[in-house]
Parts: sequence; structure tokens; C-alpha cells
Amino acid sequence: MKNFDPARWLDRKECKRVDRVSQFAIAAAELAREDGGIDFKQFDPNRVGVILGTGIGGIEEIHRGDLVSVVRP
Repeated sequence: MKNFDPARWLDRKECKRVDRVSQFAIAAAELAREDGGIDFKQFDPNRVGVILGTGIGGIEEIHRGDLVSVVRP
């Protein structure tokens, strides 16, 4: 995806730590919230949220794990 800037939704540290696929998912959840006109300030923060699951992660995470297994057999 061209011109995607995860810093719009994540801080600098999270941008480095979170896999690209998860960055897209976080951005999509926030955009869906905006499109739906949901204002979380109207709700008890302990009773509302988004569940995000990626299983093993994106291809970058799989590749990184594969490199680690080659470097550290």
C-alpha cells in the first residue's frame, strides 16, 4: 500500500514493533470507528474495545522468525 503512514495510528516505538499486517488492521479498525461515528468517550472504557487477532502474524514476521532460526540453529 503506497503512502501508508502507521504513525497516524501508532507511536514511533509501536511502529517499529508492530508487524505491517497488524498496522493495517489497527488503521482499519480506527477508520471503521470514524466511519461509524462512534465516539469512545461516550462509553465506559472498561466496557468497549476492539479485538484483533493475527495468528502467526504477517509475512514479515514469518520471514524474521525464519532468519532467526537460520542464524541461531
